[in-house]
Amino acid sequence: MKERAFSFYEYAGIVVPGTALLFGLFFVLPEIKSIFLKGGFGVGDLGLFVIISYVAGHLIAAVGNLLELFWWGLRGGMPSLWVVRKNQRLLAPEQIVKLEARVRARLGLQSITIVGMEPGRWEPVFGQLRAEVAREGRDARAEIFNGNYGMSRGIASAFLMVALINVAAAWTEWRVTLVSILLFLLALTRMNRFGIHYARAMLWEFLQLPESEKERLKVTVP
Repeated sequence: MKERAFSFYEYAGIVVPGTALLFGLFFVLPEIKSIFLKGGFGVGDLGLFVIISYVAGHLIAAVGNLLELFWWGLRGGMPSLWVVRKNQRLLAPEQIVKLEARVRARLGLQSITIVGMEPGRWEPVFGQLRAEVAREGRDARAEIFNGNYGMSRGIASAFLMVALINVAAAWTEWRVTLVSILLFLLALTRMNRFGIHYARAMLWEFLQLPESEKERLKVTVP
């Protein structure tokens, strides 16, 4: 089989959270630490550590999905859906007017009215908008935010799991639980920040796309 290097998203969203989980478990379950540090930490141990971190990262991703649903559910949905609100803060009112005009002209969605729209109806529109930005090669900045969002979500999930495992396995070690919760909250704050930055950056890039031939000719698509 051909060897393949990890992508940025695999490192950020899978390997790093998996490593954070294993690191936290070193303090909760010392026997895990002894497996890797027994007799030193060689190249083979490093390879095994990366593989286990990769597997653990995928398991943590499932926790991250639940955390994501819970957190953004409290805030009324993902930031990419906030533009449908009357008092949203992602874009200025003038930008919303421009966004609506560009969605109608560039995506061919002539009857769309963004403000007051059902979030479930806007979600596929945002997906089409995102694909248009990617097609023009203007999504690099937004995707950096997206990668950091995934990493922050994974790290938050990892330290949340460390805190829960420590309560179950060694509840008297309250310092480990406290530190894990603090790290969880810090990572959750970063997750929140990068989620908002991603949505805003993607919308900004769409607004700055050069006019398409369809827009220049003012051709409407039913």
